Amino acid sequence: MPVWGGRLERAFRNMMEARFLFIPLALLAEMQPAAHELAARGAALFLVAIYVPAYVSGVPGLRSIARGIGHAGLLMMVCALL
Repeated sequence: MPVWGGRLERAFRNMMEARFLFIPLALLAEMQPAAHELAARGAALFLVAIYVPAYVSGVPGLRSIARGIGHAGLLMMVCALL
């Protein structure tokens, strides 16, 4: 398997792990209309963080930045629910 193929596989596994946080937060936010706007922005931020392409590119530091942006989106979703 080429190097980028291994990176792509690891990125996929990381996203599969992140879904266990993302999906419950999204469902809870959908059930609470007051939290909908901030949670929707956080979900969009998480999804647009471009984590997979950053991981596959192999550019040092880019993956960490993308992951941080994605985590900020999850945090926004949590804050919307509190």
